Amino acid sequence: MPKEEKEFFDPSTLIWHKPEGYPEGVLELIVAEDKKTKEFTRLTILNVLYKKHKLNVT
Repeated sequence: MPKEEKEFFDPSTLIWHKPEGYPEGVLELIVAEDKKTKEFTRLTILNVLYKKHKLNVT
């Protein structure tokens, strides 16, 4: 099954987290993921930007 397509949805319902292997201050938001093939679509943001915005961070 291909990764789930999400079009026109509120990404604030998703959780930002620190990606494995990245330095402190980098966050990613997984928008769509296929666990079988390990393909995913993500957004990344740097510390200087996410401190300005109220993000749902783990």
